[in-house]
Amino acid sequence: VQVMGACGSKGSGDVQRAKLLLLGAGGAGKSTIFKQVRLLALDGFDEQLRSDCVVPIIQNIVDACQKLVKISLKNELPLSSESMVQSDVIRSTRVTSPDEDFTALKEAVKVICSDPQ
Repeated sequence: VQVMGACGSKGSGDVQRAKLLLLGAGGAGKSTIFKQVRLLALDGFDEQLRSDCVVPIIQNIVDACQKLVKISLKNELPLSSESMVQSDVIRSTRVTSPDEDFTALKEAVKVICSDPQ
């Protein structure tokens, strides 16, 4: 509603539309802007869109954990033997369904994060 108000109309009741071109590198947040406008100004996300977003969100979390493990191993940071085993769990995780059991992944992250070394 605020978006429509900002675009305004010229008294005729017709909604005026403006085109906006956003340029930026991948991962710069171009899509995020439109998702945020939809969430704040329009009707939000329906159930289908929410369920479609679950796998990419979980995969992003897994990707971040995998990068941290990779950096730790590359820089030869000291890890306990248990953390080394759990790093294999993290590195081998692939998300294919929102209904997967992520118990092993959660445990692996917990072990590595609490590693005293």
